Amino acid sequence: MSAAVKNIRRLVSLLAAFAVAVCCMSIFPAETYGEDEQLTMAELADRMGVLINEARAEAGLDPLYIVPYLNDCANVRARECIVKFDHDRPAFGEDGVPQNFSTVIDDDLVPYSSAAEDIAAGNKSAEATLEQWKNSPVHWNYLMNINQKGQFIEYNYIGIGVCFEENSEHSWYWAVLLIECDEDLSGAYMPERYKIVPQCLGDLTGDGVLNNFDFIILSRHIIYGKYLNDLQLECADLFQDGQISIADAVVLKRFLIGRYKTLPVTLDMV
Repeated sequence: MSAAVKNIRRLVSLLAAFAVAVCCMSIFPAETYGEDEQLTMAELADRMGVLINEARAEAGLDPLYIVPYLNDCANVRARECIVKFDHDRPAFGEDGVPQNFSTVIDDDLVPYSSAAEDIAAGNKSAEATLEQWKNSPVHWNYLMNINQKGQFIEYNYIGIGVCFEENSEHSWYWAVLLIECDEDLSGAYMPERYKIVPQCLGDLTGDGVLNNFDFIILSRHIIYGKYLNDLQLECADLFQDGQISIADAVVLKRFLIGRYKTLPVTLDMV
């Protein structure tokens, strides 16, 4: 049998194997929040928290801790911005006076001494939205612990909200609540750039063990464009050719069933 025929048969085998994977994976619907990276709203909020803290670190400031309750409040504000893009809320108080954004926070639950808010609209990525704030001195000052009067405030907690409303004026809406609070707040955590850190080539779950869960994640990325962080993308390149393709998924599957004993796989091993 000629080498050309052998190569064709190998290619057909690779495509057939992946076709089976496609059929199996089709039961998992794609998560869609826009035409770019497919992240959940919570993941987008955490990414914004990471970016803000990295910017603060460059300025020599301490990081902000995300508080789940403040995230809930910020999500309320993000949705309110669909109706009224303003630091005053859409609802009015009993006396008919517009309510300030800070009324979304129950100060019995979070006894803050200072609060600030940044809002933005129109961008679906955390990076582009942060750039909007960076280009506005007032908004950027809040993130750098400076209030509207130019006074230094030691904000230490943050809540981040983001929402998508396709038929609204701007589609994407963001809200960030910054507070200064002397108490330890329940559930506060530091956002991480990489929640999943692969331990070896092909380890997309970050547990150090290669199994079908890694294959599922890789297949969803190839089929649906499911988001992978930079470290996951690096370890998903099982051919080490600088791209993630059908061949990488087939290689991983063949490794799992024992056809390959080592990773990465080179073309002469196929």
